[in-house]
Amino acid sequence: AEAVSIAQAAKACGGIVIAQVEDVVEYGNLQTRFVKIPGIYVDAVVKADPDKHMQTNGTKYNPALSGEIRVPLNAVAPLAMSERKIMARRAAMELVPHAVVNLGIGVPEGVAIVATEEGVGDQLCLTAEGGTVGGVPCGGGDFGAATNADCILDQPYQFDFYDGGNLDVAYLGLAEMDEKGNIITGD
Repeated sequence: AEAVSIAQAAKACGGIVIAQVEDVVEYGNLQTRFVKIPGIYVDAVVKADPDKHMQTNGTKYNPALSGEIRVPLNAVAPLAMSERKIMARRAAMELVPHAVVNLGIGVPEGVAIVATEEGVGDQLCLTAEGGTVGGVPCGGGDFGAATNADCILDQPYQFDFYDGGNLDVAYLGLAEMDEKGNIITGD
């Protein structure tokens, strides 16, 4: 989503921009509103095999993640019973209708699924840092995407929204903490 900014920064610093594409088409065949990286930013094009074009780290292609279609929410697989589901269910119990919620990676990923299972997900505005607003944020290799998102923002705009104080609640994941709740960070 922030590829334009990355390409602009590369060009501004004397770098080169290489675009990996699935197909090369004749000039004028692309719909202008769908062009995200204009040719003036691109120094080289590499045509790669279709199997090298993943939509997310976990999914080859799912039109419900790009907003091309909407799927019934019962198409979202339920979360298997585990300690993670119990924690996600407890966190979901704190949600209030119409809350704007940021869901981080790890256990928070399950909150969206539990809210959907309980039939309250559509009463919330669930977001993920990758830029999704609404829908059911995905977890695992699809983290950052959402099924049936209402909007997909560029990531910097999503953080502007968060930094502006627009969240009602955030459930964030973490790598490691001790028994007293101290978060351990690496140097």
